[in-house]
Formats: sequence, structure tokens, C-alpha cells
Amino acid sequence: MHVIFVEPRFPNNQRQFVRGLVEAGARVTGIGEVPVEALGQDLHRSLSGYEQIPNVCDEGRLYDAVRRVQQRGWVDRLESTVEWIAYVDGVYARTVAPSRDGEPAYELDPDLYHPA
Repeated sequence: MHVIFVEPRFPNNQRQFVRGLVEAGARVTGIGEVPVEALGQDLHRSLSGYEQIPNVCDEGRLYDAVRRVQQRGWVDRLESTVEWIAYVDGVYARTVAPSRDGEPAYELDPDLYHPA
């Protein structure tokens, strides 16, 4: 399973969620605001990849980062324990295809937030 974890460094306890996912066998890619060098060795080693964006609450930039990760390989889940990101994930997501385990796969859709 490949999981994108939004803002794996902040708050500090997020690292524990990433570690738990990895221990359960998931491959985890992080999307966050700090440079990869600021993640710390343990978190950096836990992640299979990392995308830095200026603001994880900027839906457009988050969408673009998710798409870049998806271009490199299948993504099964988008996870975050930060309330705003979880809200964005839940409200502004749309089903795009079933995942390999039969659950729906989601893609952030900024047009749902900014209708034409």
C-alpha cells in the first residue's frame, strides 16, 4: 500500500503516525512545507519520497503535489491528522477510480471548492 501523508513533521507527533504506517508495511510519501533536510533522519528514512510545497492548506498546491506523486506510481490513500487537511481531503475530493483493494481512490479537486 502506498500512502501520501500530508505534513508528516508537524506537529511533532505526526512522525509516530508515519512510523506506524511503515511498520504496518505501507510505503509513505510525505508532502510538507519544510525542506527535506529539516525532517530529521528518522522521519526522512521512513519516507519513500517527499514533496515540499509552500503551504499545505493551499488546495491548488496540494493538488499539484499529489498529482506529481501519482505520476511516479499508484497511490492508495491520502492521510493527514491535521484538521484542515483532513477537511480538504474529505470535502474536496472526488472518486476517480477504484483502488487495488476495491476502495475508492480519491483525487483532490479544487473546482469543487471554486465552482465555475
